Amino acid sequence: MALAVWGDGDDWTQRIEQLHGDVTVVRQCEDLPEAVSLAESGLIDATLITGSLSDVDAELIDALLAAGTAVVALVGDPDIAARLRALGVAVENPLSDPQSVADLIELQTIAASPRARQSSPTPRPTRTTEVPGNRGTARHGASAFEQDFEDDDAAPAGGDVTVVWGPLGAPGKTTVAVNIAAEAAAVGKRVALIDADTYGAAVSAHLGLFDEAAGVGILCRLADEAAPAARLMERALVRVNIAGNSLFVATGLPRSSRWPEIRPQSLLRALRELRHELDLIVVDVSSPLELDEDLTFDTTAPQRNAITLSMLEFATRSVAVGRSDAVGIPRMVKAVDEVLTRVPDARLEVIFNMVRASAVGPSPEAQVLESWARFGPKIEISGFLPFDANAADAALLSGTALMESAPKSSLRKAILRLSGVQVLRRGSEIVKQST
Repeated sequence: MALAVWGDGDDWTQRIEQLHGDVTVVRQCEDLPEAVSLAESGLIDATLITGSLSDVDAELIDALLAAGTAVVALVGDPDIAARLRALGVAVENPLSDPQSVADLIELQTIAASPRARQSSPTPRPTRTTEVPGNRGTARHGASAFEQDFEDDDAAPAGGDVTVVWGPLGAPGKTTVAVNIAAEAAAVGKRVALIDADTYGAAVSAHLGLFDEAAGVGILCRLADEAAPAARLMERALVRVNIAGNSLFVATGLPRSSRWPEIRPQSLLRALRELRHELDLIVVDVSSPLELDEDLTFDTTAPQRNAITLSMLEFATRSVAVGRSDAVGIPRMVKAVDEVLTRVPDARLEVIFNMVRASAVGPSPEAQVLESWARFGPKIEISGFLPFDANAADAALLSGTALMESAPKSSLRKAILRLSGVQVLRRGSEIVKQST
């Protein structure tokens, strides 16, 4: 097993070499980026990090893990050890004997799967079995995504993650995301709404919030520091009151040029942590799905659309929102087909918005169903949202959800059905129940 050593590692290089075991030191690195280059080139199986670790950041660790290598750190400080474990690093005491360190390196290398596909998004969290002898290491798998987002046996899976996506053309996905979150919060659930649209963040506008702080960027930075859920919610999420109910919101990027601030690994790490404190997380993502093929080989350059792909794969539920008109239906057909190609396991629900006879003819729902049956992918339409411009405009103008600005509108009632919240009438009283 080929090992690279970085840090104050001269002594450890000699100690491991003197064992004459299966672990062989092939390079004493000047810095961690050198180790990343070796890992991406396939020249090493593991990296041993020693010495001062305060400057070791999540991006470098993610790059090493994404290359399919194991990462082991010798750490004496419990706070730094906890941070590195949260990033997927195996931690050992620097006072341990060389054989114990070599054994851990060997175990972690065996536990690491074959080289991760550089262009692949994160898998949905699944329960895995910890490798014996892992010494409390949190997670080890094929990639940085898998490292950070497998559910360990000691913790419950936590809340659901609903991703709201739609093809280009303003299908109304943010309106749907805001109102799904608001309706869930209205029945007493602890809900967070995350604006992860890297092209045109709009949650702040829908809720009348000041968005210069870019809560989603703060969320990612804190997650890379292994901040606990309580700190993430305190520092990155804004508490919004809608009809007397609290909704936690991470505002989006005020300028789309800041998209590199939202790394998929960082956001997924944050969601995994928040799931243990929340009942539901609703994520509004951008439309484009394509990856830059020039950046998928021999480089770790960020991919703008990787956020959308990773969110769709991580979600427990994905809602695809499209426009029901002569332009929107064909776009939805092609876009959903692309989602299912890129993310075959996506739990996708197809919703058509702005349904109206003037756009598709008499019996608009039947017309959309017929078009979808003829040209659409092999997935059924899950629901329709009526064209109710007055209600949507009123909500946007007042900076709130439909339940507050237009509670009796047909659009609000349709989104209620979509959100899984039932409305029962008891005399003149409306009672909500969560399904």
